[in-house]
Order: sequence, then structure tokens, then C-alpha cells
Amino acid sequence: MEQAQQTEKKWTYIVDGESYDASKLPSQSQQAFKLMVEANKDLQQLNKQQAIHTAALTQLRTIIESDLTEEALIPNGSDTNDSDE
Repeated sequence: MEQAQQTEKKWTYIVDGESYDASKLPSQSQQAFKLMVEANKDLQQLNKQQAIHTAALTQLRTIIESDLTEEALIPNGSDTNDSDE
């Protein structure tokens, strides 16, 4: 499994237990490495956003479901616009 580490402003690429100085790779690989680091940061941010959105959806469902009443209940077989997520 590959891993990126920054030590003293040097980036290290680790794969299969071996460490490589990313600054000593060919320019194409250095660019790919920088993109990989950015993609990893973006993925971590997206994972945080997903957790926040999941928690928000759970809370919103709780609010809605606490207000469900018999009056709002639609009998089975009625033609409706479904919003069951």
C-alpha cells in the first residue's frame, strides 16, 4: 500500500515498506505525486462533508418523523409523489 509523508518539507512516497524521496523522481512522477497528495486531501474533506451531511439528514428525518400524524397519512393504493429516501 502506498503512503505519502512530509518530513522537514521533503515528501516521501512509501510503497511495500520502501521509502522514496519524491523530489528525486522524474518530473512527470513528481507532478503525479503532487496531484495524488491533493486528491487525498480532497477525499478527506469529502469524507468529512459526507459525515456532516449524513448527520444532518438523520436529524432532519427525526424532525419530520416526530410530526407525522394520522391526518397526513395517505391510504395505501393512493396515487402520490413518493419521497421515500
